Amino acid sequence: MRFWVMLMLLSPLSAAMAVEQPGPPPWSCSVWGACNAADTCVILSTLPMKFKLTQIGDDARKYHLQGPDGYEGVALQLPSLDDAKHFAETYRSDEPAPFILVPNSRMSDTNSFWLQSMWQRGNGQRVMADEKMLVACNSIRRN
Repeated sequence: MRFWVMLMLLSPLSAAMAVEQPGPPPWSCSVWGACNAADTCVILSTLPMKFKLTQIGDDARKYHLQGPDGYEGVALQLPSLDDAKHFAETYRSDEPAPFILVPNSRMSDTNSFWLQSMWQRGNGQRVMADEKMLVACNSIRRN
């Protein structure tokens, strides 16, 4: 019996058991990879690209994005890539298009997202870019 208990204690735990989601925004985010439409990614660990996401008001899906060199924009979290595509096709505003965040499960112990942008055709129609970035966001500690 003791042998089995020791064996259980020495065996590695499942990665799913170790997942601990970070708290609510604000988040510090890092870009980990550049990916194509088929989710084939090139890891960008040598290029430290970071930005901060802060929730806007009470809307849990809308974020203020602060990037390097004073860049600021808006990011919108949508549940799926299909929802992001539909949003781009129906987006009608003179305001700059928001970046789109779609949750994924590529990384554990973090909020992991696909980050995509929209572009505008000559006829005014907006579409999602095929390329996306793999992003990991963690809570910013408040002292």
